[in-house]
Amino acid sequence: RQKVGEGVSKGVRGGRLIRAIEDYARRLALARNLLGPGVRPEVLDAAAQAAEHDVPSSRIRSFVAANRDPRRAVLGLRTIGELRDAGVPTDPAVRAVQAALDRGVSGERLLSLSAAVRRRVRQGDSPREALRAIAGESRPGIRRAPSRDRPRDRSGSDRSRTTPRDRG
Repeated sequence: RQKVGEGVSKGVRGGRLIRAIEDYARRLALARNLLGPGVRPEVLDAAAQAAEHDVPSSRIRSFVAANRDPRRAVLGLRTIGELRDAGVPTDPAVRAVQAALDRGVSGERLLSLSAAVRRRVRQGDSPREALRAIAGESRPGIRRAPSRDRPRDRSGSDRSRTTPRDRG
């Protein structure tokens, strides 16, 4: 849909535009056949995009099955597709994205993963090495979400919530 809009805005007409629409419709139909009739349109769109980036159907199906929340599935599939486009093999891409989602990473922070991989590749890392370095727990932009089991840090912005007795 976005590509069709871009094509129209750039003056693409006729046969090329029709082929783009038909290709998109075909990918959506394949995604629906792969995932079933009850899947939300945005998940189908993300699955079609992932397939366009050569993510195997079996990996798309298992990822969506493991991520029933449509927002997680869409965000994850889009990130996996972008990582594939950056040269990261499918299995490490899926594992890294799933691990990040499980740690609570979401939104722009997860989507920025592929851009960070591309930067490191330009600096000489292989795509797999770049992903391993970035997706590690030491990465400031992709880190664990606060755990309810860990004590909260009482420095900085949390300080205003302490009682006088806590400040000691």
